[in-house]
Amino acid sequence: MGKPIFFVKKKGLFTTYQDLGRYGYQKYGVPVSGAMDQLALKVGNLLVGNSIREAGIEITMLGPLLIAENKCLIAITGAHLGAKINGKPAPLWKTLLLNKGDELSFSGPQKGMRAYITVAGGFDVRTVMGSKSTYEKADIGQAIDDGDIIKCNNSYEEHTKSKLHQNGNVIRNHWLATHNVPAYGKHIVARIISSPHREQFTSTSLKTFAQTTYTVKQADRMGYRLTSPSPIEHNIGADIISEPIPVGTIQIPASGQPIILMSDRQTIGGYTTIGTVITADLSKIAQLPPGGTIQFQVVTVDVAHTLIKEERTMLAQIALGVTGCGAQALALINE
Repeated sequence: MGKPIFFVKKKGLFTTYQDLGRYGYQKYGVPVSGAMDQLALKVGNLLVGNSIREAGIEITMLGPLLIAENKCLIAITGAHLGAKINGKPAPLWKTLLLNKGDELSFSGPQKGMRAYITVAGGFDVRTVMGSKSTYEKADIGQAIDDGDIIKCNNSYEEHTKSKLHQNGNVIRNHWLATHNVPAYGKHIVARIISSPHREQFTSTSLKTFAQTTYTVKQADRMGYRLTSPSPIEHNIGADIISEPIPVGTIQIPASGQPIILMSDRQTIGGYTTIGTVITADLSKIAQLPPGGTIQFQVVTVDVAHTLIKEERTMLAQIALGVTGCGAQALALINE
């Protein structure tokens, strides 16, 4: 039985539970879903002593108004959406102690698109097909609505007796080092791995793609539609035999304007692809607002692997700083 942690006075624009995704069901047509900015969610979970795979609350642009039902330890990571506690600015990327009756609110987007709330012990959320992630279009997962009571798995008192409790003191004063805090801007460079379909585009268009600055026309959890004055031209048409779509796939439909497919993407697609955004840069795209601009840079698989190893090292350092124990730290990033 979960412990009441928040009363949802206002749910905000688009507020959902998300973990790292729902895997093993794409063959049945079920999207993976999961957090758009997975790095922000992972860091938030580690700061409060959770496994990186625990669910958090994903907030898009206009955040909720939450009233603390009990004392709790949380972290707010990701976009700067004007988070406030009792009307005063709340720091991001660090652990925060809320007392019963405290009000958590968000005044609006300042940098980035999506913020994450994590709570020590994790949210008590219904698991569907092995994941707590919400896929709203198919009514999969647990919704967050006005008037809801959000629950967590452990009370604050139970948390103080957990693996984070050392020498009688709760380890709760942790933050992400300043040099590791992502800088969210309105222009990004996204690194990609080339697609095997590249021969289906004209050589001129491939050069155009590499040199063009694209503008985000539309953006949601399914994907980002980009636009530019110079559409990509196909040699033999835009259609292919449908194939699986990994996150970050860049499709080029007949319009010649790229679409980057994200967390709620369909499981297969029948348009040519020109590349796939590397995992390390997906978070940057998730935080790019409509009207933002993006350029693409082709890199090798080795570069992509190196960047993921660097991210994993950073996560391990955070986990070690929170737990003070190497074995516990590894458990949090490997569970």
